[in-house]
Amino acid sequence: MFKEISDPIHQFIRVYPDELEILDTFTFQRLRYVKQLGVTYMVFPSAQHTRFEHSLGVMNLAESIYVGLGYKDKKLMKVIRLAGLLHDVGHPPFSHTTEVLLGDKSHEKVGKELVLSGELNERLKKVGFSQEDIELLVRLAFKEPKDEEERVLSHIITGELGADRMDYLRRDAYFCGTSYGFLITVEYLVIWKE
Repeated sequence: MFKEISDPIHQFIRVYPDELEILDTFTFQRLRYVKQLGVTYMVFPSAQHTRFEHSLGVMNLAESIYVGLGYKDKKLMKVIRLAGLLHDVGHPPFSHTTEVLLGDKSHEKVGKELVLSGELNERLKKVGFSQEDIELLVRLAFKEPKDEEERVLSHIITGELGADRMDYLRRDAYFCGTSYGFLITVEYLVIWKE
């Protein structure tokens, strides 16, 4: 069973029960108020999109890339999807614009802490993920792979041709009213398939 969320970039994004548990946390819901492009909306008034919908898009694309690369392990696919969903959970308000206020921390470091402890960690365990699964999710989402296999899996989300980049290029172009992001992501998809 799943729910579908309407999205202007990916049409409908499926969200499964374990992912809904994460979406329903305060920690994730706060991303509804974190602007994807900081204060860019002051120049491009339609650039009102948030880290919330971007994270859903990354989760969706991460699965497509995972399957497209020929992976079949369903449990690992759940981890990949959740890594895509949670990769930006540590962003402060206005995203990169205010990240300097975090001091010596980055949004990745904050995100890692949020997933490894507190509400997100409890929910992940509640839906059946072990601490080992959660640690793998963190390594994949926050660019800390421990070996070559994990490096490839992490690149599905955070690599030069990863789901994060493919989603934000298309989403930012769409909401800013430009076309550059659409052309680039089509080229990326062709490269991934080769």
